[in-house]
Amino acid sequence: MKLNSLYFLLLGSVLFSCIEEKKELDANVAVLGKYVFEIKGSSFDLINSIDLKPGGNVVGSGIIQNSEESEDLGFNYYFTGTYTIEEDVISIFQESYFQVGEAGKLFDNRDQLVLVQTRSASSDYLIQSNFTELHYICPPNAICLDETIFVKEK
Repeated sequence: MKLNSLYFLLLGSVLFSCIEEKKELDANVAVLGKYVFEIKGSSFDLINSIDLKPGGNVVGSGIIQNSEESEDLGFNYYFTGTYTIEEDVISIFQESYFQVGEAGKLFDNRDQLVLVQTRSASSDYLIQSNFTELHYICPPNAICLDETIFVKEK
């Protein structure tokens, strides 16, 4: 009888440890996908996106749309990089950042954007609402007026 009890106790602890390990793996998978933050204007809208890919890679962009027709007009910026997850915070490292190169121009074709930086500092986001929102974390000594929330596309 004691041997059966010990056997069930050992089996239960193994199963519990597997469940705990699976939760960590689920966080890395659950966060994958495209998150969007829109800035509405009178004539143009800026659609910012962060696309978290497997293997710790990320692609981000800002696309200008015509407000009335929701038609994509071109890119305002584009970046590639990597990300890390620690507890409930994602840190995004922009390795290559491209933006419109002509002064006064709001958008251009992606292949016309100019590389302006490599190896930048990271931006941090708090994972919220069961992996459906990324809340931008304002850095110390910075002025952040509005809360920036990226919402996961379905």
